[in-house]
Amino acid sequence: MSTAALLQEYEDLGGVMDASVRDNAGRAFQISRLAIAGDPTARKAYAILGGYLAEGIANIFNLFDPQALVISGGLVEGQREFIREVEKCVTGILHFGEKRKPQIELAASGHHTGVQGAGALVFERLS
Repeated sequence: MSTAALLQEYEDLGGVMDASVRDNAGRAFQISRLAIAGDPTARKAYAILGGYLAEGIANIFNLFDPQALVISGGLVEGQREFIREVEKCVTGILHFGEKRKPQIELAASGHHTGVQGAGALVFERLS
């Protein structure tokens, strides 16, 4: 998911931001917290982007057939309900979705997962 896309969807839906928050990361974090709290505009913005994310994830499952897909990043951190909705959408898109439901999970390490993976790769290559 893209911070810029989330901000644009939220604004297009009439969402109002706290004027004191000027940076995009802070604004996206604010929308994320609003969505978790049940704000309808923030949840709708996430739902729209979730449809796009589901299409991309379905392509990954169709091409590579992984057992599971782990998602991380600041925009999805704490968004368990959002991930369940994306997973449901992916199931509907996939040709085999009802026979073998795709597993989509949030990374346990939160938004630090990519950095931890890169560090692990460096240490693996050094040994």
